[in-house]
Amino acid sequence: MKISYNWLKEFVSFTLSPQELAGKLTMLGFEVEELFKQEGEDYILDLKITPNRPDCLSHLGIAREIATVTGAKAFLPQNKVVEGNYKIEEVTEVLVEDSQACPRYSARVILGVKIAPSPDWLKRRIESVGLRPVNNVVDATNFVLMEMGHPLHAFDFNRLKERRIVVRRAKPNEKITTLDGLERNLSSPNRLGSSEEILVIADAEKPVALAGIMGGLESEVGETTEDILLESAYFNPTVIHRGSRFLQLKTEASYRFERGTILGNIPIALNRAAEMIRSLGGGKICQGYLDVFSNEPPLLELNLRPERINKILGIKLSREEVCQILERLGFTVTMHSAETPILEEILEVGIPSFRLDIKEEIDLIEEIARVHGYDKIESGFCLPVCQKTGGQKSEKEKIIAKVKEILNALGLTEVYTLSFMSPSAQKEFSNTFEAVTLKNPLSLEISTLRLRLLPNLLEILSYNQNHQISDVRIFELGKIYESKSEKRDFQERLSLAGVVSGLEKPHHWQDGIKTFDFFALKGLIQTFLTSIGVEIFQMRQANLEKLCSAKGITIWLNNNLLGYGGELNLSLYKEYDLKGPVFVFELDFEFLLKYISLKKEYKPLPKFLAIRRDLALLVPQTIESQKIVEIIQKTGKRKWIEKVELFDLYQGEQIPRGNKGLGFSIFYKAEDRTLTEEEVHSLEQEILTHLEEEIGAKRRAR
Repeated sequence: MKISYNWLKEFVSFTLSPQELAGKLTMLGFEVEELFKQEGEDYILDLKITPNRPDCLSHLGIAREIATVTGAKAFLPQNKVVEGNYKIEEVTEVLVEDSQACPRYSARVILGVKIAPSPDWLKRRIESVGLRPVNNVVDATNFVLMEMGHPLHAFDFNRLKERRIVVRRAKPNEKITTLDGLERNLSSPNRLGSSEEILVIADAEKPVALAGIMGGLESEVGETTEDILLESAYFNPTVIHRGSRFLQLKTEASYRFERGTILGNIPIALNRAAEMIRSLGGGKICQGYLDVFSNEPPLLELNLRPERINKILGIKLSREEVCQILERLGFTVTMHSAETPILEEILEVGIPSFRLDIKEEIDLIEEIARVHGYDKIESGFCLPVCQKTGGQKSEKEKIIAKVKEILNALGLTEVYTLSFMSPSAQKEFSNTFEAVTLKNPLSLEISTLRLRLLPNLLEILSYNQNHQISDVRIFELGKIYESKSEKRDFQERLSLAGVVSGLEKPHHWQDGIKTFDFFALKGLIQTFLTSIGVEIFQMRQANLEKLCSAKGITIWLNNNLLGYGGELNLSLYKEYDLKGPVFVFELDFEFLLKYISLKKEYKPLPKFLAIRRDLALLVPQTIESQKIVEIIQKTGKRKWIEKVELFDLYQGEQIPRGNKGLGFSIFYKAEDRTLTEEEVHSLEQEILTHLEEEIGAKRRAR
């Protein structure tokens, strides 16, 4: 927000130079983004105002802050309104249909105004704070906006049907053309939401302005305007925020109404602007003003303990010093003495209407620290030691933390992405479930809850590759949202997904360059599952739509589909602007949780050695190696098979057409003794019999 140095001096008397003023404001907690000299003797300060201080979005608000550090007193502009003969009740009326959205609406009417360019002094003033001069009426409302922080709006009174104002919600299919020349559908079917989100200012027939956001083109003050209806109101911040987001329209007015304006400033700003318009454009102000006011909340009063201030801040301020700081900030202070020596002395502090951010005693203590000076708090001061209470991690949280630790150890980096996605991206990865649509999304590109984690991870991969980072190994463990019913009910499920591209490991001059491939992905998934205690699972070759069919697998656990993995389909490389090869995996972590066991049981070192025997087989081309491993393990389930490893795949000239040669290493071991050759040979023959009966496998001479 831009603040004029000379303009500030109209509200508070001070002798600080512009540079000293910038320093004082910085000490008070404001961020001075820029200080530059304008034509003449004026300086402009560009301040960054935090969202909790809407009272500082004006010259008057900043003047109050300056008064606090200089000891001077800030004062409101005084305007005596010169009124004409007509009474306002005779020429117009105001009806507020939604008092919760608009608790107070005030209006004045000025008749016989001459629209003309503003005088040079007014043009310079509003240009200095970044606004564009329009005409004397509009410039007067903008002047008061930047002066007092309260938005106003002027209507061409003669363009209002029946010359009256109705404050209501937009009706279905209503439209309005705003001052920027755009026609806006207040309940467009192309947007998510409804017209109930939009509060409008209407005449007897149609909307003439978007309440608290922007005026309508049809009621704009222009060269032919003679009579003015001037609006000054308070609008519910939540209603304005939702309406502004729904229409994707941000203005100086909405920026302030969203953060909260001051009820007490409504008539002051209205009278100030009305008198300015009369003095600049002539005309006569109707007697009185309409003020539709539901109720004014009582001023907040808080109890403040001086001893509590010193205990929290680690300083020694007297009661008089505390009272002086609070009064300089505009608070009223009443002292209540302690009834007994044991009880603490209490100050009763009245909170002014413009301090919307003060809600509790600790807020007052923070204000005292801010004005007293954070630099005056001793560096040796230690915060009170709090005794630890509760708040332990659940078993599920411990498992998730350990799983992430294991994935990090495997070389994957965790990422966090939004739970929102575009509807088109959802269809690419899931045809089973329907996406859950958000009622009021930030934008149409992120208007549905995610069905899968992979699309967002591919966006991250694309971003990295476009920034010349080709070796990417990332994962995300988060929630997905699935819906099958027409009632839009949905369930949340934890999912684990990963994306890998580039080298298998960092390149070193002594090593050969090895790119991450399909077998490295299988090894990664297998190592991860065994590391979390899942020993028995199956990987099966699969033709997956979004993965290359020859390099895709499904992962099964206890005859249930756990997930999938493989190389990304070539059709998605262009869509996500990727450079291949890219390998992905996604696991149903909600289902996997039931089988995770992170407890490590001690096993003594084996006393007896295992016996390794290699088995070369001739099997049909369509048989997967995993199927053979399962048959071998099933045969020796209650006997002596420790593990089975595939070590060879051969498809040369010596192999009959339609077949392939596979080599397996089988490790035989008993816990109580060393196995004999006869026992191993007998079990091996039993395995060969089962393999031949079930899949037609035959032993092949190596």
